[in-house]
Amino acid sequence: MGNFLGYDLNDVSRAMMSDKSRSGRKYDKKHQGGSNRQSSNSGGRGNGNKGYHSDKNQGYQGGQKGREGESLNDTEKYVGAPYNFVSFTKDIYKYPEGKLTHHNDVSDELFSGEIVYIITAKNPIIVDDGSGQFCKNPQKKHIIPGSTVRGMIRSNVQVLGLSSFSDDIDDYALMYRNVASGAEKKKYNKILGVDNSNEETRGIAKNVKAGYIFLKDGNYYFNEVKETFDKDSNYLMLSSKKILSDKDSFPFFLEDWEHHMMYTADCIFERKEKIEGRYGNKYVKFIYKTEDTEEVAGCIENGEFSFEKGNVYNNNINVVSIGKPGVYEETGRVNYKNNKVVREISYEPRQKRMINKNYEPYYKPVLYKLDKSRKRVVAVTERKDEHQEQGFQEGYVLSSGWIDKKKNVYIIPEMECDIKSAIKIKPEAVMAFSVDLQRKQNSLKQYFHDRNHAKEDALAFFGLPQKEGEEGKKPAFFIEYKGGQYFGFTPRLRLFYDKKVKQGLPEEHGERGVDYSRAIFGYSNDRESYKSKVSFSDAVAINETAELPEVELILAEPKPTSYLDYLKQEDERAVTYNSPKIELRGMKQYWLRKETVKQEVDKKKEGVANKFCPLDEKIKFKGKIRFHNMSGDELGLLLWSIQLDNGKSWMNIGKAKPFGYGNISVELREVKQFIQSKAYGLDCLDLNPFEPLDVAKLIGEYKEHINQFLVGRQIEDLESIREFFAMKNPDIMPDKDKIEYMSIEKKAYQNRKKALPLVKELVKGE
Repeated sequence: MGNFLGYDLNDVSRAMMSDKSRSGRKYDKKHQGGSNRQSSNSGGRGNGNKGYHSDKNQGYQGGQKGREGESLNDTEKYVGAPYNFVSFTKDIYKYPEGKLTHHNDVSDELFSGEIVYIITAKNPIIVDDGSGQFCKNPQKKHIIPGSTVRGMIRSNVQVLGLSSFSDDIDDYALMYRNVASGAEKKKYNKILGVDNSNEETRGIAKNVKAGYIFLKDGNYYFNEVKETFDKDSNYLMLSSKKILSDKDSFPFFLEDWEHHMMYTADCIFERKEKIEGRYGNKYVKFIYKTEDTEEVAGCIENGEFSFEKGNVYNNNINVVSIGKPGVYEETGRVNYKNNKVVREISYEPRQKRMINKNYEPYYKPVLYKLDKSRKRVVAVTERKDEHQEQGFQEGYVLSSGWIDKKKNVYIIPEMECDIKSAIKIKPEAVMAFSVDLQRKQNSLKQYFHDRNHAKEDALAFFGLPQKEGEEGKKPAFFIEYKGGQYFGFTPRLRLFYDKKVKQGLPEEHGERGVDYSRAIFGYSNDRESYKSKVSFSDAVAINETAELPEVELILAEPKPTSYLDYLKQEDERAVTYNSPKIELRGMKQYWLRKETVKQEVDKKKEGVANKFCPLDEKIKFKGKIRFHNMSGDELGLLLWSIQLDNGKSWMNIGKAKPFGYGNISVELREVKQFIQSKAYGLDCLDLNPFEPLDVAKLIGEYKEHINQFLVGRQIEDLESIREFFAMKNPDIMPDKDKIEYMSIEKKAYQNRKKALPLVKELVKGE
């Protein structure tokens, strides 16, 4: 994959690894399944300013305040990221017939030779070998691999050479899940059969069925449970509140609380109060309906408090939470009617304090008992023979990963793997599931605490069974929709968007012929292949520096599912991959930073964090590029893509670019042409058959050639080129508080309403 997506698709077979259990754990992972995390975005609208300038009244000046939790309206909330997008040009230059040269052509107009360049780190830099250590060659010198440099220069060639990005974007559909808010919430709920207007069936996905996934003769099957319980579902939900209120009936959970419960043992799940008052001018006088003033006084967390008064200003309520410290979190609402204010407050567990940190997703065989109506679970215990005669049935308990304020586990009746009545899962559905799992495996690691095996545990839990038949089956949820099959380990399944990512490319990038990127770096397809004209050697350190202390960062980032970032937005409604027409924003590039960003890693997320040892800034690397049979305009483009604005531009390379690591400058030290007459002349033996080339002349030759194609326009004036150089210019970097990640912990990212600002809205000057 290219820079647009920001990640590579590796062999998906790794996502289909076998389940593994490890000794010494307090619970058995033999029977494990899993769920996908909540993934939702709110709808948004785009902005547009002309010119490369910064307007501090654009709604971004309040960004930092928003991240600190202050109350801001939608126009002031921070929306931003450490990356942005260089537009896909619609002026695609395609080689005319006969322009592409052959590798065995002999002509005085073709250039062969070598380029020597120097990379200078402007910030600490890390190009790691996969273990967190900087890459080294066999001589133990630090290096930037030639393949890494090649990828960076090729990306520049694509932009400056007006080339297509068609080869860099896989033609696949993304998956989504809208369990909270977002532009696709209504459609998502309709597909799953969720009717929140009905109090009886609120939150139930009626179209989703529970059952078991199993492997037989190399194919996957889903066996649906044929029973019907409460709210017309074929599975049962059991809340943590119910377990806590009748502890003696649920020994399975309480005997191993540490691993079976998501909340701590002292968690209280619900408390409601009503506040009434009169609305007058700008203020409301509240009378709290509680006689236990001592308890209230001891639970104040948000500053001063009067038992008689609370304030409302411009409809923004600012009153304190009442409840035992660390137990409750307000989720109330306010109703205004006939000048009277009624405020209903309910309290939920405050997650940071009430989450059981030892909990990990699991599924296990259990015995469960229903009430007389067979609608509700009244007891759950481990499978023991003595319970069989007491009205207990065999089943599985499935408890998935964290979703915001999740309190339910699922009970699924036991079934044998009956292939005659099972639904065969289509190979394309299996592949889509596996690819999706592979893409998000790093984010799934946070659910598991053994840092040495977190990825292994995540893939084993959330992956498909590998053992055939009854022994390998997993409880799961399943739905068929428009010919597609979706399955997972929570009723809130991830669904495919209607459109594939590649449908968002401008049509000019579609049917691809030969362009500069293909001509220089080669290509291969079903019909033909063409070898690269350039080869990159490793860039080796020429002034070795000591490694800096180990750094720990969470390097996860939004992916193309974040449609407010990756898709061009309309003014009125959000554009998603389900919209009638979609257009990708462009190629993702990271903003430059003058200094690196520090990050405090929550201990709960240490399994997701990356550790690495960067090298100090100012380290220099010397590398070489050999080129063969290039035309003058091709070589000019390559040289321009290496030096850019000749010292005025920086690039970024390696790991942790969002945090300012890997900012570099590249200097051309030597560009020389191989002269065949010197090398193979009969008159004398020349041991240095090279002559220097005029870099400025060759770059000028390329620009003159491409400007003729643009007919009256200059390449430097194209929007995509201006955006590209704006993001490479260290003198016009946006303020650092405008290119930070939005907070996930404080819901800034999940609750956003606006699209990512354009490059020209953020840079400081043209």
